[in-house]
Amino acid sequence: MKSIIYIVVLLAVLGCSETVNKSPVPILKLIESPINSIAGEDIKIGFDIVGEGMPHLLLENALGISIIQGQKNNTTVWYTIPSQYTEKSGTCKWYLYYQQKQLDKGEIVITSKAAVAKLETYLGPRSIYAGTSDYTMLVTIPTDEYDNPLSDGTEVFIERQISKSREKVTSKTKDFISYKRIYAVEEASRMLITSSALETSSKELTVDIHPAQATGFDIDYDRNHDYADGNQMITFKTSVIKDSYGNVVADGTLATFLIVDKDSMKLTAQGTTINGIASANMLHPEEEDLWEVVAYVTGAAKSNTILVPFKPAIQEYDITISE
Repeated sequence: MKSIIYIVVLLAVLGCSETVNKSPVPILKLIESPINSIAGEDIKIGFDIVGEGMPHLLLENALGISIIQGQKNNTTVWYTIPSQYTEKSGTCKWYLYYQQKQLDKGEIVITSKAAVAKLETYLGPRSIYAGTSDYTMLVTIPTDEYDNPLSDGTEVFIERQISKSREKVTSKTKDFISYKRIYAVEEASRMLITSSALETSSKELTVDIHPAQATGFDIDYDRNHDYADGNQMITFKTSVIKDSYGNVVADGTLATFLIVDKDSMKLTAQGTTINGIASANMLHPEEEDLWEVVAYVTGAAKSNTILVPFKPAIQEYDITISE
């Protein structure tokens, strides 16, 4: 009786178990697969197939990996590559699998369209100094309508305008970008820069060319009288401060006046430039003195040295006391 029960249970278990049927591997023949393509073009991969199985196509590019299904028509299977793969320049690899077995593989090199839809431009720094050594750099990335960078060797035209002067230079892309150093000129001014490639232009960019470091200058003073009364003001002024190219230094440049009196005591006064001239005020001393004055633009320039004498406000006098 027990043996009959065991046989019944075993038959029930076998009846409930899944049976794995493996279809025979289909026989394939590649009939179409482009080696090269242009971004945005339709891409199809076709096979002649003998057998009932339906292989899957695995795609791999810079975006990642995807598996797509084919469309079978009698003995032909076609795989249509999705647009997110056909619009991305670079190498797109494909692998044909059936039940974890690789049947075929290949790759398609997709190049960007030979037309510029947009120019990405980066410029900096936006402020440079007059002269022949300081520069700004323009980086240009021409891209097609799918945002793919154009191939190396694409010519980029760069135009620079300063006042009424125009200059045009060319640069070619390398590793998908074009870069060009654009040097300053000796005149403090504003520089306008644009770039273009394949009839597409960028927006206009600006660079300010500031005066270079100040050079030596002169100082002088102005006062109502030369008496040491401790009450009146004396005004120190600079000449027009310029750089080595003749540009007037920028407004707000700080000038420091250093004063040394007859007892070697030091005093300072500061002023900022307006139209290249800086001024600062000091009170007269309270007793006879002789000031030695020199001015500095910190880290850049030094003035001449002047002497400023002060007479005593009251001369010595005798006092007579009568009874």
